[in-house]
Amino acid sequence: MKKRVVAILMAAAMAVTVCAGCGGSDKGKGGEKASEDGKKKVTVWAWDVEYNIPVMEEAARRYEEKHPDVDIEVMEYAYDDITQKINTNLSSGITDGLPEIILSEDANVQKYLQSYPGAFRDMKDEVDFSNFAEYKVKVLTLEDGIYGVPFDIGTEGLFYRQDYMEQAGYTEEDLTDITWDEFIEIGKKVKEVT
Repeated sequence: MKKRVVAILMAAAMAVTVCAGCGGSDKGKGGEKASEDGKKKVTVWAWDVEYNIPVMEEAARRYEEKHPDVDIEVMEYAYDDITQKINTNLSSGITDGLPEIILSEDANVQKYLQSYPGAFRDMKDEVDFSNFAEYKVKVLTLEDGIYGVPFDIGTEGLFYRQDYMEQAGYTEEDLTDITWDEFIEIGKKVKEVT
């Protein structure tokens, strides 16, 4: 039986495009799983019905439109269940039943890669990683391999009342390239004045 490979993915449209047919056992042509209608079967484990699941379903729909020989099934699990299933199966060497694609939080990626060498597919020759934030690619990198695709970058936003800032004598430039300590001091002064 061919060794099954699981791709840790954090990318939506790219994830499915890059990984359709990533892993596989002996269930279909070329070691890929086959669905009942003969299509290549790709299983995705994801969590979060508000974001991850809908995004992966949309990515699957778009991929299947361009690749009618592929059937992608997005399966919802609780995040802790995905982590437990991956660890249990890979620790015991049982790869049957694992998906081709999983979504994972950054904190677990290196744990998986270091604990289960050879279990994950190197994606560096399949994806142009220059299109992604370097720090997100670094999380997926071990030695010379890149074992996933960034899903999101967890961007945060800072919103402030411009009128309060101006009233306290600050401009947008005063908030550019500053430390948290500097930001806190500005906040204290704005509060005092306004």
